[in-house]
Amino acid sequence: MISIERVFLCIPVNNILIWNLNNVDMIVGVKMITFIDNQRIIKRAPLRDRLRSIFAKKYKASFKELSGLYKSKKNTHNKSNLVGKLFMPLLCFIVLIILTFFTLSFTPSPAIENMDISFENDYFQAFLREELFEYNEEHNNTSSQAFGIKSNKYKVKKGDTLGVIARKYGINIDTIISFNNIENARNIKVGTVLEIPDSAGLKYMVRRGDSLSIIAKRFKISVNSLLDWNNLDSTVIKVGQIIFIPGAKLSENERNKVLGKLFVKPTTGDLTSVFGMRNDPIAGVRCFHYGIDIANNPGTPILASMAGKVGRAGYEYRYGNFIILIHHDGFQTLYGHLNSILVSEGQYVAQGQKIGTMGNTGYSTGCHLHFGVFKNGDAVDPAKYVKY
Repeated sequence: MISIERVFLCIPVNNILIWNLNNVDMIVGVKMITFIDNQRIIKRAPLRDRLRSIFAKKYKASFKELSGLYKSKKNTHNKSNLVGKLFMPLLCFIVLIILTFFTLSFTPSPAIENMDISFENDYFQAFLREELFEYNEEHNNTSSQAFGIKSNKYKVKKGDTLGVIARKYGINIDTIISFNNIENARNIKVGTVLEIPDSAGLKYMVRRGDSLSIIAKRFKISVNSLLDWNNLDSTVIKVGQIIFIPGAKLSENERNKVLGKLFVKPTTGDLTSVFGMRNDPIAGVRCFHYGIDIANNPGTPILASMAGKVGRAGYEYRYGNFIILIHHDGFQTLYGHLNSILVSEGQYVAQGQKIGTMGNTGYSTGCHLHFGVFKNGDAVDPAKYVKY
């Protein structure tokens, strides 16, 4: 192997090709006279040959050896240049493929209704508008896969009520409440979009222990009707499944709860005592009052605050003549100190129905109604449900 220690370039040159050879630069293609180790290179022979002759003479290497070394290095350099030239185009190609993949994967398809119609052809514009109208109509009138019914979308306007909307579509408010999961009708605002089915009935979620026969019996409908309306192939249903009960209605309590009428005032008069701790009006000791007192004249009508069944009716030394009504959802109501009782045990009464008259019987200091509300056996403040 030839070891070249140093090469000094003394005169500025141009058009040169330079590469590294054991920490020494070899200069080829010099067009001007140069000096290497203080030896003048003459132009008589090609510069490449002259350089090789000088190196051969100085380092005792044959011209053939230097020529072979030169060709070997030149080939290596050419291969390096080839790789360098191919690397960047190949890298750009790979990057382009990656960008194209991500663009196609994450670019959302524009919705038909959001497409911008900006064509100059009036006929074509009219055609597209007609297509968009049919598309929107199709999507605003959807058919549930679970039920054999169709439904419309209705946007609530100023002055609308559930009753007004129900009459407009020929259904009842129970259906609107059920299909839109309305818990409080007062929370419905202008602009709210409601689902309005084309048939009256209720959406029902299957509960544990339910079967089609049990549901049919509860809502007084045939099993075949349930199968037909819900496009069911068998009577097998599962917990959590939603089915349509044609013609079914909410209970009075369920409806009134949504409409803000779960309870009505049991009578008229003045509020004289509230729920909670107070001084006993006779004994004067601190005790808990499990209801509210409303005072008025003897004989003032007493009404059922909620629809229900008469659980007990009679006389008790503390409440005098009293009535206890049993309602849905674990509610019970107590009416005490009555002058007269107009219902009997086991009788069903409607909300607002007259059940007795106000009096002063039992542990009492004056004519008034003691009204109590119980939820699952616990006394709750009646003021949460009725306002005086």
